[in-house]
Amino acid sequence: MQNCTMTFETEDWYCTNRPTIVTPLPIPAFLAPESIASAFLNIVYSPRSNVQPHNGTISFNGSPVGSYSNQIPAGQFSFNIPASSFQRSVAGTALQSVQMETEHPNRGHYVSATGYKLNVGISQATTYVCADSSAAAQQIVQQQYACSAAYAFNWQTDVYPGSVNSGGHNKTVTRLNAKIDADGNFSNISCTNDAAATEIYTKTGS
Repeated sequence: MQNCTMTFETEDWYCTNRPTIVTPLPIPAFLAPESIASAFLNIVYSPRSNVQPHNGTISFNGSPVGSYSNQIPAGQFSFNIPASSFQRSVAGTALQSVQMETEHPNRGHYVSATGYKLNVGISQATTYVCADSSAAAQQIVQQQYACSAAYAFNWQTDVYPGSVNSGGHNKTVTRLNAKIDADGNFSNISCTNDAAATEIYTKTGS
């Protein structure tokens, strides 16, 4: 398989009495670091109504990938995962782990649920199955591992030219060299505020 994306999901929860959690996330052993083109860990926080502001650090296999301070994280956060941080295995599954360490100034008890989704972009990976033809083997692998076609969004070509957000063809590029831990009230898909959104057009056809 090549140029596709595999998704692995699990869930967990933390609270004032369980401030440190380690959540296992197994992936197929044939996904070695050199097979991985990109990887993103999406975490969806679902805090209960009585959750208080607190601090947190997120690590992937012991390597820090994100943090927050004096916040109540809610909604989706996305973290880039370096391929070099993935654990290897000779066969079967390679066990990855997400560590979350939280600090709670308030002693009151509360719970926050977390959902994890690890999206792994594969450049090229090889696994073996028994089949009577190459096509049948490909079908078995797809059914087993569900590797979807990868697509990279190009903002220079995939935004409708008449969009007010693209400014037609007179674009000025501004580079932001800052780490964004969470998008707050902004949509991570359309980059719009939930209170006042600007209509966005996407390019269709050719």
